[in-house]
Amino acid sequence: MSTIDENLENFNLKPRKKLAFLPDSLRRMLTNPLAFIGLVLLVIFAFMAVAAPYLAPPDRWERRYIMPRDGFSQTPRPPNAEAWATFPPDWKLHPMGTTQGQYDLYYGLVWGARSAWGIALIVIALSLAIGLMMGIPAGFFGGQWDNIIMRFTDIMLIFPFVVWAITLFVIFNHPVQLFGQSIRMDRVVAVIVAIVTFNWVIYARLIRGDILSVKSKDFIVAARALGGSNWRVIMRHVLPNAIYPLLIYASLDVGTIVLNIAFLSFLGLGPPTGFADWGQLISFSRQYVIGSLGQDPFAFWYVIVVPGAAITLFVLAWNLVGDGVRDVMDPRLRGSRAK
Repeated sequence: MSTIDENLENFNLKPRKKLAFLPDSLRRMLTNPLAFIGLVLLVIFAFMAVAAPYLAPPDRWERRYIMPRDGFSQTPRPPNAEAWATFPPDWKLHPMGTTQGQYDLYYGLVWGARSAWGIALIVIALSLAIGLMMGIPAGFFGGQWDNIIMRFTDIMLIFPFVVWAITLFVIFNHPVQLFGQSIRMDRVVAVIVAIVTFNWVIYARLIRGDILSVKSKDFIVAARALGGSNWRVIMRHVLPNAIYPLLIYASLDVGTIVLNIAFLSFLGLGPPTGFADWGQLISFSRQYVIGSLGQDPFAFWYVIVVPGAAITLFVLAWNLVGDGVRDVMDPRLRGSRAK
């Protein structure tokens, strides 16, 4: 190392590096190899979701999330290499093959990316909102507020997630009489409600614990002594210093939510049959995991590999990005790595 670099280190400075024009946190994310891989994967999945109408144009826009089918045979068709002669490939030629029931895999993969992003982000937003509304008063005010809210979260944690999902499936799958009319609820809404009902509890307990550790700090005591209202102290001082661990958890939680959606779809408790969902594609492939009787065990590899790879890479990407966000935001890890 040169003498200049040694002097810079003595003054806790670093020589100018590439990407110096970027914000410090983003630069650290891009220079972290694993976080960079995660960001690249997320960009690819985001492109698939945004460009879905271009990559797989639906015949009817109002049925864009319903996978088209080409017949009713239970035997999947293999990928068609001729479909890849152009970009984007023509999904009507089945570039990635079909599942049982002749649902197109390519169409399901592309529009499944959009549904995965949409449902996961809605669940995260609702879980964050409810968790903050319940966790902030519990942690900041304490006393009876804390006892009531935390006991309620304890009760919520008692119920098994699968039992609650089955209950919602039964309720939403039957018509409901409302204002004299029979209304059938959307099963996608049932999936969102089932996950959010359990997910917000973790967010509420996390933000409560962080607020408990922050509210006794000197700057919080000083802000309250100067006459700051509870709302002002919470929004200006407590929440900005307590929310970072919650945001890190949220970034890690997106992959878990996609797995939960796939799990419910695999059990038949998710979106309706034919909905563009990676979990449902896995469900269509379960009887071909070891091949069909008397055939090559890997004869229908594509019905497993395509949706399985999509779920695996999407979850992996969020885990890698979540670890990178944790390294960037957590001052303790940042300090230890600097040493």
